[in-house]
Amino acid sequence: MTLERATQLVNVDQGRDCALGVFERPGRTPSLVGVGRYCIDGNGRGAELAFVVHESRRGLGIATALLRDLVRVARSRGLASVWAQVQPDNGPMLAVFRRNRFAFSPGGEGSIKASLSLSGAATSPASARRRRDP
Repeated sequence: MTLERATQLVNVDQGRDCALGVFERPGRTPSLVGVGRYCIDGNGRGAELAFVVHESRRGLGIATALLRDLVRVARSRGLASVWAQVQPDNGPMLAVFRRNRFAFSPGGEGSIKASLSLSGAATSPASARRRRDP
C-alpha cells in the first residue's frame, strides 16, 4: 500500500467520505468495537467499503449494522455504488455481502470484489427483505 493510499484510509473527510463506529460501554469508558467506512473512489460516483470488528465481537451483526448505515449515507449523498475487496478466505464478510445482495466479481491480487448498485430502491436490500418477510 502506498503512503498516499494509507493516508487516505486513515484521514476521514466526513464531508466526502464516511466513517462510523460502534462502541460498547461496559463501565464508564466507551470502547470502540467496530468501524465501517467508505472512501470515494476515483470516478467520484462510487465508494470503497472497509470494516474492522474486534475479534471478540465478531458474529454479532456489527458489520451488518455498519454496512446498512453506510449504504444509507452513501445513497443520501447520491453515490451510484459501493464496493469492497474481500479475500476469498474471509467467509464471514463474504456472507455479510451475500445476505445484502452484493454482486461478486474477480478483484485485484486474488481478491473478490463485492459491489452493490445504489440506484433504484430507497432502502438497503436487507431492510427491504425484512419488510417483505413476516
